[in-house]
Amino acid sequence: MYNKSRNYSNYDNILPITDETLSVMPDDELKKLFIYLRSFINKNKRNRKFSKEKEEDFCYVQRELQLRKFARQKSKN
Repeated sequence: MYNKSRNYSNYDNILPITDETLSVMPDDELKKLFIYLRSFINKNKRNRKFSKEKEEDFCYVQRELQLRKFARQKSKN
């Protein structure tokens, strides 16, 4: 279970990244967070900067998106 609480001051209206907050976050906000984290990580890689915490958060956001996609597909059947 992922319980680390992080706040990204650069990103407006974001809750701390935990399993619980991701599970209740609306789809559009989750997608915005995904794009924000992906951009941040890519930018850091280009500048050879460390971004492990955001990479971990990105994995959890990506996992939540995949779980939702799978759930939508299951509900259609």
